[in-house]
Amino acid sequence: MLIILDYWLPGINGLETFKKIKKYNPKIPVVILTHDHSRETAVRLLNEGVKNYFNKEKESVPKIKEIINLELFKITEAEEKQIFKIKAVVCFLCLIALITVVFYVYQFW
Repeated sequence: MLIILDYWLPGINGLETFKKIKKYNPKIPVVILTHDHSRETAVRLLNEGVKNYFNKEKESVPKIKEIINLELFKITEAEEKQIFKIKAVVCFLCLIALITVVFYVYQFW
């Protein structure tokens, strides 16, 4: 999961939304976009732990794409590790089942 949100949202700003997301799950990557080019907003976001903050301008698009691709790669890599762990457990359980069957058959022959 990757969340991309605007700083100016109806009824709540992106920083407040960011805080709620991080409180819910600190591992969820969040990218905040804004038209607000003020230094105060940038400092406030950075002080609150926002790592991926971009002004909405053409020059930001390649960097935004890079961050999104990086975060998606991290997600994919984590999922692959999880799948590997699941496969290892399944193989181990299959081995235990095979040993049990062989032992059972050997006892009755």
